[in-house]
Amino acid sequence: MQLTKMAKSLTAGKFDGLSIEEERKAVLNELEKAGCLTKAVKIDHNVLVHIERSDCQTPVELLSKPQWFIRITDLKHQIIRLADEIEWVPKVMKKRLIEWVKGLEWDWLFSRQRTFGTPIPFWFCEKCNYIIAPTESELLIDPAKRKPPVDTCPKCGSTAISSAKDVCDCWVDSSITPLVVAGWPDNLTYYPVNLRQQGSEIIRTWAFYSLVQCFLQTGRTPFKTILVNGMMLGPDGRAMHSSLGNFIEPLEVVEKYGADALRQALLTSSIGSDFPFNWKDVKYSYSFMQKLWNVCRFAQPHLIEYKRRGRKPKLCLIDKGILSLLQKLVKSITEKMERFQYDKALQGLQNFVWHELCDYYIEAVKSRLYIKGESERKRSAQYALHTILDTVLRLYAPFAPHITEEISHNLFGRSTHESSWPEANQDLISSEGEEAWLLLKRAMSSIWKLKSQMKLPLNAEIPRAVICYKNEIERELLIKIMRDVKEAGKVQRLKLKSSANYDLRDCLCR
Repeated sequence: MQLTKMAKSLTAGKFDGLSIEEERKAVLNELEKAGCLTKAVKIDHNVLVHIERSDCQTPVELLSKPQWFIRITDLKHQIIRLADEIEWVPKVMKKRLIEWVKGLEWDWLFSRQRTFGTPIPFWFCEKCNYIIAPTESELLIDPAKRKPPVDTCPKCGSTAISSAKDVCDCWVDSSITPLVVAGWPDNLTYYPVNLRQQGSEIIRTWAFYSLVQCFLQTGRTPFKTILVNGMMLGPDGRAMHSSLGNFIEPLEVVEKYGADALRQALLTSSIGSDFPFNWKDVKYSYSFMQKLWNVCRFAQPHLIEYKRRGRKPKLCLIDKGILSLLQKLVKSITEKMERFQYDKALQGLQNFVWHELCDYYIEAVKSRLYIKGESERKRSAQYALHTILDTVLRLYAPFAPHITEEISHNLFGRSTHESSWPEANQDLISSEGEEAWLLLKRAMSSIWKLKSQMKLPLNAEIPRAVICYKNEIERELLIKIMRDVKEAGKVQRLKLKSSANYDLRDCLCR
C-alpha cells in the first residue's frame, strides 16, 4: 500500500488559535482600528451546515490541514477489470462504478479528524514527511501511544518524528469486510465471497473501496455477485433523509403492523429501482399474514389428527391438482429467488395462498375434513393441507421470519428456519389434476354467482344446479369430481349439460 502525506499548512497569524466566532469579531476590531471598515450590515444568506451524520446544524468551515492518501489513480484499469469479473444485479449498476472510476482525478483521502476511529498506524518526519511504518506483527497499534521504531528519520536524519493524529475513514474498515468474513488474514478459503448486498448511493464508496482494498491485499475480486438496491423515497418523491424531514420512523410501522409487514412492504420493489414508501403495501402485507394465520389456525386440529394416524392416503383428483400447482410454485419461487427477483417471488406466493388456498381449496375440502371417523377422502385432504402449509411456510420464511416461526412451532413442533428449502416433487405433478382443479374453481365460482343473484349466503344449500361443459374431456373430468363440486357448492342435485342447451335461471356455466 502506497501512502502520501500532504504537508501544506496555513497559519492565521495573530488570530491563530481563536474560534471562528472569536476570530470574526477580532478581525472586525482590527479593521476598525486600521480605519478600513466604513460600514457593517447584517445580512441573511445560505450557509452550508453539518447534517450528514448529525443534526447539530454547525456551519461547515473549510480548513487546510495535512491529510493522508492511498494512491489509487494508477489502479483504474485493474479496478475496471475486477468489475467486469463480477455479476452485477441489476447489470446497469456496473456502469455507475466504471464511470466513477474513469472520472477519478485524485487519490483516496482516507484520513479523518475525529475523536473515535481506527488510528492511522504511522509515524512521519516533520522535516521531510518521510513515512515510518510499524512491522506487520506490531499491528494493530495507536502510534500516539507507542514510541516510533526509529530515533531519527531514515531519509534525512532528523529527530523530529511525530505520530499520525488522525483516524481512518470508515470505508477503510468496511472495505475489507469480504476479507474478514472469508477468514483473512489467516486464510482465504472462502474468498471471494458469494454476495455483496448494498445500496446504489454507495457504489462509489463501499463497492469501489472494497474493490481497491481487496485488490491491494489479494490481487483478486472480493465478491462474485453484487446486489444493488435502490433508494427509498419519501412522500415528496425525494430520497428519505432526516435532514429533509421526509422519513418514516421504522418503529412507528413496527408498532402498528409488526416487523414482518414492514419487511414485506420493502420487498415489493424491484431490485435496483428507487421506490416510495407506501402504507398501502404495509397494510396489505399485514392483512395477508392475518389470512395465513387464520388458515393455519383452522387447519391445526386436522393436521394433529393426520399426524396421529400417520399414513399417506390415495389422493383425490382435486388434491392432486392443487399439489401439482404447489410444485410449480416451488420451482417458480426458487428460480426468482436465485435471480434476486424477491418482489415477483413474494407476489407469486401471496397469489397462491390467497386465491388458490384460501379462496377455493379450503372451501372445497371443508366438508371432507369434518367427516366423522376414518375416511380416505378425509385423509387425502389432510395430507394435501399438511403438505401445502409446510411448503408455504418454508417459502414464506425469508419474507416473514417471525410469524412463520411461530406458526411452524404450533403446527409442526419445529423451527422453519432450521428446515431445508423446499424442492419440487415431480411425483406430485399431475396435468389431469390441474385440469380438474380448474374446472372445480369455475364450477364453484358459478355456484357462488348464482347464490349471489338469489340473495343467498354462500354456505346456503340449494336443491339443484346444472353445470355446463364445453367438450367431452371436460364432461369426463366433471364426472370424476362431481362429488367435490356438490360438497363445495352445497348442491343437493347436480346435472351436466352441453353448453349449447341450458336455462340461464338454474344452469351454471363457465
